[in-house]
Amino acid sequence: MTAEVPEKPRKRSRLGCLGCASIFILSCCAIGGLGLFAGSLLRSLRPSAREVYSGAPDLQAGEDVSKALIESGVEGASVLVIPIKGTSGQIAIITLDESKGFTGFSGGSADSLQIVVKNIVEANRQGDYQIERLSIDYRDATGKSSLAFTATMQAAEDYADGAISRQQFMGNVDFNLMDSLRYFGLDQALKEVQQP
Repeated sequence: MTAEVPEKPRKRSRLGCLGCASIFILSCCAIGGLGLFAGSLLRSLRPSAREVYSGAPDLQAGEDVSKALIESGVEGASVLVIPIKGTSGQIAIITLDESKGFTGFSGGSADSLQIVVKNIVEANRQGDYQIERLSIDYRDATGKSSLAFTATMQAAEDYADGAISRQQFMGNVDFNLMDSLRYFGLDQALKEVQQP
């Protein structure tokens, strides 16, 4: 009779675990690198503001939209209306700056933003300025941009006329997310997460 030799428990190969961990880390690095590459590619494909907007500002339109904001009770606002290259339309760039007196939308109504948008829409209609887009830039007490978004004039008109709600209007705007992330310091956290 031969004595049975008990089998030794199998040890996991350290090389196998290290291999799996290495593959996981390399995959994460590849995905992060691909994300950074895609982001830089998209930025290079997106036209700059100089390419999109051209020509001298429309001073009369800017003055009328500024007046509409003042009539809405908005202080600390500046307006620049400039042509959109390749079209007959214009964009109204509205800066609401706390460092210059902006304290929010005044008025006792539940939706004072609607009053402001309504006055801007009315100024555009009366002056026939062909404003196609609104861009609103909020700046803090130091004058630093904290939130920026753009909306089509069609969405603004629908909101001003009560055809859509405030939530629907805000759902149709394009936010400049990177400026907001930079303002709150989250862009650095995002970069750190993407780096291996």
